[in-house]
Amino acid sequence: MMHLRTRRGLALAGGALALLAILAVLAGPAAADERFVGTWKAEGTDEELGAYTGTVHVTLDDAGRLNVRGAYRFAEGKQEFSAPARVDGDRLAFAWESRGSVTGIAGALLGEEDRAESTRYTASYRVGDEPSTLDGTWRVSRSVRRRDVWSRGVMAITSVRPDEVALGETHEVIVRGELLPAPEGGPRVELRRSGRRDTNLAVEHVSTNAAGTRMTLSVAVDRRAVLGPRDLRVDDETVTDAVSVVAPESSDDEPPNLRLVPAFPRLRFFRPVYFTAWPGGGDEVVVVEQQGMIYRFPNRPDVTRSDLSVVLDLRRKVTMRGNEQGLLGLAFDGDTAYVHYSERRSDGDGVISRFAIDGGEIDRFSEQVLLRVSQPYENHNGGMLAIGPDGNLYIGLGDGGAADDPFRNGQNTFTHLGTILRIDPNGRGRSGRPYGIPSGNPFASGQRGAPEVFAWGMRNPWRFSFDRSTGELWVGDVGQERYEEVDVVPGSGGNFGWRRWEGFSSFDRSSPGDDAIDPVLHYPAEEGKSIIGGYVYRGPTIGWLQGRYVFADYVTGNVWSAKRGGERSLPSRRWRSQDGVAVHLITASRLNISSFGEDASGELFACAFDGRIYRFEGGAPPAAAHAAFIADTDIFDELEGGASGLDANDRSIPYTVNAALWSDGISKDRHIDLPAGGQLLPRDGLGWDAPPGARFVKTFHYERVRGDPSTKTLLETRVIQREEGGGWSALTYIWNEAGTDARAAQRSSTRTLTIQEPDGSVTRQRWYFPSQSDCFKCHTQAAGVLLGITTAQLNTGGQIEALADRGHIDADELPARLPTRMRSGSVAGRARAYLDANCSFCHRPGAPGNARIDLRHDIPLSAARMIDEPPAQSSMGLGRGARIIRPGEPERSTLFERMRHRGRTGVMPPLATAEVDEAALEMLEQWIREMGQ
Repeated sequence: MMHLRTRRGLALAGGALALLAILAVLAGPAAADERFVGTWKAEGTDEELGAYTGTVHVTLDDAGRLNVRGAYRFAEGKQEFSAPARVDGDRLAFAWESRGSVTGIAGALLGEEDRAESTRYTASYRVGDEPSTLDGTWRVSRSVRRRDVWSRGVMAITSVRPDEVALGETHEVIVRGELLPAPEGGPRVELRRSGRRDTNLAVEHVSTNAAGTRMTLSVAVDRRAVLGPRDLRVDDETVTDAVSVVAPESSDDEPPNLRLVPAFPRLRFFRPVYFTAWPGGGDEVVVVEQQGMIYRFPNRPDVTRSDLSVVLDLRRKVTMRGNEQGLLGLAFDGDTAYVHYSERRSDGDGVISRFAIDGGEIDRFSEQVLLRVSQPYENHNGGMLAIGPDGNLYIGLGDGGAADDPFRNGQNTFTHLGTILRIDPNGRGRSGRPYGIPSGNPFASGQRGAPEVFAWGMRNPWRFSFDRSTGELWVGDVGQERYEEVDVVPGSGGNFGWRRWEGFSSFDRSSPGDDAIDPVLHYPAEEGKSIIGGYVYRGPTIGWLQGRYVFADYVTGNVWSAKRGGERSLPSRRWRSQDGVAVHLITASRLNISSFGEDASGELFACAFDGRIYRFEGGAPPAAAHAAFIADTDIFDELEGGASGLDANDRSIPYTVNAALWSDGISKDRHIDLPAGGQLLPRDGLGWDAPPGARFVKTFHYERVRGDPSTKTLLETRVIQREEGGGWSALTYIWNEAGTDARAAQRSSTRTLTIQEPDGSVTRQRWYFPSQSDCFKCHTQAAGVLLGITTAQLNTGGQIEALADRGHIDADELPARLPTRMRSGSVAGRARAYLDANCSFCHRPGAPGNARIDLRHDIPLSAARMIDEPPAQSSMGLGRGARIIRPGEPERSTLFERMRHRGRTGVMPPLATAEVDEAALEMLEQWIREMGQ
């Protein structure tokens, strides 16, 4: 026991307590946004206070600031303390202000190495006007080393300009935080590439300002090189051990213009579901295909198919019977690879296996199955795998599938479904398990739940990740019908509430889970229908994104960032978050993004089901600003006459379609507005594309007195426009009651229409005005965005020929024989055309629909995967014998059941319709019954 003594006795015990608080800082772990640096511990006896113990934690936050936190315990109580700190010569110094007007400065020696020795501690303080001093010797649990502070915080690269360094050039490196006194002779700074030293960098100049510390480095290399993570080293310490190589510190200002561009323009993959770095420190990356293939290739934009190496082929083991089945996850740990796949022979059981890496490939003969999970349905398989900062393997699993969690797995802690599991893949468990159970798991003993369970109450955690800097676990959990959510899992795990909660909203009050952990945020269905969890950005190129969680929605292609700790900012009032969460829309990509991933540097990439891997690029032009009122556009020449006098501009080309989208019986007028000289362009044999500036306009109207044209009333005008940058934008204009102008909708909304029937009765009908994101739930990339602008839809009334005659279509691009019209006299033909117009934009290859069915009208029925096929999700209450279409039995066909209801889960179409199409339902019933004859 060491003794801490005062040079002058303290007159006030209260003042002494306040002073001695400096000997300790909050005795728990460092705050989530700080990195551990070191700890002092002390124990002794004071003449007035008696025996005491103290603990001081020293931490470093993201901005490079040192802080001390701790607690001082004694017989009569406890004092807590926290304060900023700085390095003053060879001492760590900090000041405090506490109760009783006690202020002071304390300092501790900084050791050069870890050592279980003692270090001198001194303090000066003042009680009122009475100065005093305190000194003693502290037993060091882990000394704060000067080199720790330098390399783990201050030398975090925030910017390198330019990105590449070449022979004889001088470059400026910006670092965060306070500049510490350099070791004698200055820091030794090295640039390393691929684990070997290429050059030494000489520090020519150092300066500090509010933006950080700048070091101008003289660079001499014998070949071109790119600065990346773990390349820069200071005093033999890799700079990025604790702090990523990052761009300048982010703020809550509006985001820069960003877009997603192909990272490897010459490569396309089949349904890529994951991207990561190949282990070993090189600059190679890996793409996982859902069908069971894993490829490795150089991380360069000019790579081609010839540069791909197949490192594992599991296609014979993997099933993709369901849209969400397949090879779903991959994680590396040294010379070991872990994979998560849906097993073919068991018809979809989830299998988590480990493989050895040998000679640049994954040895498929070395497979060892760690865990097998029975899956009751084809969807909600989860699939993500990751090695955590603790060295354990984390495994994401959905609730088992269907809809509404029918087996209530979310709150069943004894099942692996609806969870994130945590296992020690290198440990040994009981009963011959080929893995260990981390002692910190909530049910490690197996008494109150499965010992592997770490977090539960998840619906379908499709992608989670660990923040490279803080170690926090971020999760994107797919919602049911109303909300998608982002979660952060604490180090102790916990319950996230499904199916008691969907986001912040109550879903099933009868379910347990009232004590669930709140999400970080949720967003509404109008913004998207399937969250894709991402990463906290720690990459080297986009400063604004630094420290922000990047995530997306699979259906709408929206990509957002979320940052905690700032001023709360949300895209709309229908979002909800914890306090202090700022969310920004980064880009409306319109891509079906399936996953994000990082390369070795922490740069962020996105996988999309168009087969490409994307990266973020700055400087993209923003989408064209839309006028707040339709009167401020030139879409219509005349507005004053209301619905009866609405005249489109003289460029407009009215058109109609063979099979219309059901819109609750509301009438529609359509026209195309092409720029001068603009032409529709053939697109992949599916339909027609449009030049920049082209607009496709649809105006909705109804009769307040049914059958009386004089009561025609405008509802809305929807505009889809081709932008200059090649993307698409969409907007709804909602008309005023007089029909003299329409205001651009900022979000979705509803209106109740009152319609007088011919017999004098009154019908009240709910009408839904879609948001911008809603538009792209139907106008999918897989369907070509322009749903009605296909040859088969336009092939009526001589429209195709008229477009060609007017020069809007190149006649040479037309097929010699126009395809069969979608309009047909047969029940089968009409039914197929109806399903094409109303459902195929989601249900076709590459589209976001969950079922595997292909509802395009020209696909052979035998290839459409709906006849006698079991439903991929819910049986809609029709029992075990239900099929998507059961020939002869519409009452046991889930397609028919989905279309004859509104206002419940799983209806079809799912958006912007509140009325059942009775005529279509009768037609579909007849078609299904005829199949059984």
